[in-house]
Amino acid sequence: MTKAGQPSILFDLSKREQCDPNEFKKMQRRLKQTYNISLAKEGLNFNDMKQHQLLVLGGPQDPFREAEINEIVKYFQTGGSVMVMLGEGGENKNGTNINYLIEQFGISINNDSLVRTSYYKYLHPKEVFVSKGILNKEIVRCARGVQKAGKKDADGNSVARRLMDIRDESKHDNTGLNFVYPYGCLLYTSPSPRDLSTSRMPSSACKKKKKKTKKNNKNKNIKKKK
Repeated sequence: MTKAGQPSILFDLSKREQCDPNEFKKMQRRLKQTYNISLAKEGLNFNDMKQHQLLVLGGPQDPFREAEINEIVKYFQTGGSVMVMLGEGGENKNGTNINYLIEQFGISINNDSLVRTSYYKYLHPKEVFVSKGILNKEIVRCARGVQKAGKKDADGNSVARRLMDIRDESKHDNTGLNFVYPYGCLLYTSPSPRDLSTSRMPSSACKKKKKKTKKNNKNKNIKKKK
C-alpha cells in the first residue's frame, strides 16, 4: 500500500539484481517508513521510471539492452536520480554491461578488487577501512546528527541522529568521516566534485613534508643572497 505524498523508489529486479528488498527485510522496513517501494521485474521503461524519484540498480547480473540504457539516460536527464551498485570483479565477474550506462556520465567500474595493504580493525583484507574518506558535506551533516529544520521522525527525534554511528572517531572532525569499503572494486571518474576519497596523508607524514619544504625554501634563499 502506497502513501500519498511520499517519495517513491523503484528497485530494478529484471537483471537478477543482488540488492532485492524482499531479501533485506530490515532495509525494507526502514525504507517503507519514509518511501513508497516499487519493484520492476519485467524490464525498465521511461513511463514506469518517471513515476519515481529514485531508480536503484542494485548489483545487476545480466546485461541491459540498448533500449533500456537509453530509457534510463532519458529518466536521469529529466530529473530522476539513479543509484548504481556493483561489487568486486566489476562487469566481468557479475556478467553485466553497466559501464555502457555510467560511462556517459564520466564514471566506469574496474574489473578488480580493492585490498588493503595493512591491518586495521577488520580481519579480511577486502574489508578496507578508509580514514576521513567521506567528503560530501550533506553525508557528513547527516552522519553527525546535525538536523535540518523540520526533519523529525514520528517520535520527534532527529532523522539524522538515528543514522549517526557513535563509534565514529571522526564525528567531531571537520575533515571527513571514516567508512568501510567491503569487497568493492575501484572506480574511474573524470574530473568532478568528489564524495569519497581514499583517505588523507597521515599527520606525521604531512609534518615531515612541510619541514622538508621549509628547508628547501631556506636553501634557495641563501643561494639567492650569494
